[in-house]
Amino acid sequence: MKREIAQTEQKYVNLLHDWGFKMIFKREQHKHLLIAFLNDLLHGEKVINDITYKDSDLQSGIEAERNCSFDIYCTDQNEDIYLIEMQYTQQSFIFSRMVSYTSNLYVSGINKGIDWYKNISGVISICIMNFETADTKFRTNYRLIDDTDLGRKLEGFCIISLQIPRISNTFENCKTAEEKWLFLFKNINTMEKATLSELKGNLQEVVNLAELSAMSKDEQLRYFAAENKERAYWDSIGTAESKGIAKGMAKGIEKGIKKGREEGREEGREEGREEGREEGKLQTAKTMKLEE
Repeated sequence: MKREIAQTEQKYVNLLHDWGFKMIFKREQHKHLLIAFLNDLLHGEKVINDITYKDSDLQSGIEAERNCSFDIYCTDQNEDIYLIEMQYTQQSFIFSRMVSYTSNLYVSGINKGIDWYKNISGVISICIMNFETADTKFRTNYRLIDDTDLGRKLEGFCIISLQIPRISNTFENCKTAEEKWLFLFKNINTMEKATLSELKGNLQEVVNLAELSAMSKDEQLRYFAAENKERAYWDSIGTAESKGIAKGMAKGIEKGIKKGREEGREEGREEGREEGREEGKLQTAKTMKLEE
């Protein structure tokens, strides 16, 4: 079971929860950190020089589906789109959701006119998951490709999934820049002071910004209010699950008792019939003996 860091033990904000993640990466004055993070994820495939933050609440485009909200939605200097989702707890159908969101935004980039499909904006979705899926790799890139020629792919359409539990257990063993980013997100409140002090550049700046004592009292209050709201939400989910399990067990027990009673009655009836048959045989034998 995961150990939650108590508020009194926290030195840094929780970077895996919405408030902390957005505080670092969704503020205009910190956008150089988001640019650095994205460039480290893209491995030189694209180079981002600038970003523009967009409204992260989007119309889903599907009548039966509620509107979707992303942690971060932005565009680069070429108008290519980036979505970032931080998923703290297990989510069902997470990949299907990311495909739906990415496809909707890709279609929204079609320029109406004679050359509708000529310069469609690319879309890269990044899903950071604090849980494991059936995929055993830390990172998986999903693209539309030709399965007979893997070099041929649809440019500008990519979903990157990152599974935090599958990163290295120590910071020193993290092999890539993206692993180091995610290790920091996960372990900032439990990392050794010596390790934190050795961080450089953007990672050290994240540590400095995430320090609670460096925040104003108002920001600290808003942060802890957001944390309490998050805990209350997941506590309500856990309570509902516990009640569902208890209800299911009670129903199962009741069903078992009922079945037991029915089987008992049937067994009793069968035993009665068998005893009746034996008694009948005995009486027949006696009658036959008297007739002799």
